[in-house]
Amino acid sequence: MTPLDGLRADTYCALPLSAAEVAIVDAAYAAWDSFFRGTGKYAIPGDLAGPSGYIPLCLPGGCEMKESFYLRPRMSPPPATAAATADLMGLLTEAAASMTAALGALLGRPVAHRPRHGCLRVMRYPPLTGEPASRLMRALADRGNLRTVSHTDLNALTILAPASAPGLEIATAGGWLPVDDTRRCLLVHTGQELEAATYGAFRATEHRVRNPLPDEADRPRLSCAYFVS
Repeated sequence: MTPLDGLRADTYCALPLSAAEVAIVDAAYAAWDSFFRGTGKYAIPGDLAGPSGYIPLCLPGGCEMKESFYLRPRMSPPPATAAATADLMGLLTEAAASMTAALGALLGRPVAHRPRHGCLRVMRYPPLTGEPASRLMRALADRGNLRTVSHTDLNALTILAPASAPGLEIATAGGWLPVDDTRRCLLVHTGQELEAATYGAFRATEHRVRNPLPDEADRPRLSCAYFVS
């Protein structure tokens, strides 16, 4: 099955990574983990309207089980993450350009106009034990919250780097399918823009992130998504 066959049949596909490419992802996560664990993030105000910049765990409307940084075109990442983020963006934009070109060739028209100028979202889910935010995370989990609720993305394609801990699930006709998003591959999801442009031939990927299992409770989870329109 080709990647495009996977997108059409399953709403997602996997693109294998080399050991050197996995090392790029690992280096980026190490840099961003230090950023999220520090206090400098509070000096980079985020904008929910974009969204852009740093978005904390808790906002006036309530708390989530992750904090995020949205890096939009023409924005600079936090200085300590800049070099690793540039390498990561190179990896993700190449994959985005390749996938959008293949889709355009199949459909006979472009499906995304800015594959190299998308939005990168880096996320960190604090563990349920061992950190200052863990008590809040445990309370939210006990209340029935998920690390990420079920949703589909608004854009055409989303390129996901392998996460640092498991948890991704994708909706299928038979229920929620656990997808190992920690293995050595990029995952490609379809979004609402592509579903609309293909009149449903490529359905948007409905997905969520479950809460950690007991033996995962002391592990944070880092992940990143590159959104292409």
